[in-house]
Amino acid sequence: MNAAFEELMNGLIDYAGLFPPAKLPMDRAVAQYNGYRQCPESWMLGRFICPCSRVEEFILHAEIFLDQVRTDDPWRISALGEPARDARFLDRANTDSLNAIAVLTEQFGESICVDAYECRWPSDVFEAGDPKQIADLLAKLVGAFDEFAPVATHIFLETPFLDGWRTEIPKFIETVANARPESEAGHRVSLKIRTGGVTADLFPSPEHVACFIKACVASKIGFKATAGLHHPIRQFHDSVDTRMHGFVNVFGGAMLLASQQIEEADLKQLLEEEDPNAFDFSEAGFGWNDRWVSDKQIAEFRKDVAIGFGSCSFDEPIEDLEALELL
Repeated sequence: MNAAFEELMNGLIDYAGLFPPAKLPMDRAVAQYNGYRQCPESWMLGRFICPCSRVEEFILHAEIFLDQVRTDDPWRISALGEPARDARFLDRANTDSLNAIAVLTEQFGESICVDAYECRWPSDVFEAGDPKQIADLLAKLVGAFDEFAPVATHIFLETPFLDGWRTEIPKFIETVANARPESEAGHRVSLKIRTGGVTADLFPSPEHVACFIKACVASKIGFKATAGLHHPIRQFHDSVDTRMHGFVNVFGGAMLLASQQIEEADLKQLLEEEDPNAFDFSEAGFGWNDRWVSDKQIAEFRKDVAIGFGSCSFDEPIEDLEALELL
């Protein structure tokens, strides 16, 4: 298997089987995740995404599997907080979310590792764009995790797309990047972009996505994506009556941008690319239109730039990659 492809796909897909369109019941989602950990493609599997509000339900159905998990290969969990409707969301993070993380850790010990937390950033904070307010909120959030979270946690804050996004998104991302406090326990803050959903209107345009990625790269802050990335290459899908972004487009494009092989206009064009033959994995690395990023660069950027994505399906990405003869 090609080294660049392995580095790009290594642990890339967080399993979100509880969420639409799959929307599996907890028992099936947990059993599916356990099964995926045993399959030949398990090296592409990341965390299990579990809402903090459903931790007790998760414990009920996961216990049978976690009793058999090796402590040197724990289940990795991303705890999903309630969507933040206003700046008071941090109080919920300090209580409900951190309590849920503590319950999971205490219940399963070393068989589980809750090393990510995700929450939608409140729209009122985004709209205000006040650097001091943003800095204060981030300090409060990271401080709470420093005090109560048992392991170093990657905190992903989802960025809303509102009016004026072309100018407001870069400004907001730069403000968040500059305001990130140092964490005594190693917690770090990154951002999150929603790349789709169950209806066409939930899919951001290539311009939206390119703007977001460019701002993250420019501000040296990492990101993950969520929703709509079931397929490696951008394509039209009848199920949502629109074009779905491809995860090779999104993450390959982020790698090329981070390595300064392309500009934002090129990234938009790459995100719109629907021909699988336009992309290449070879000994030189990952390529598009004779622009290349090496496997070593990909490994570095996966840690700090383009971190992963959540998908309610693990089977669909595998099937598509097999059809493209990449697996």
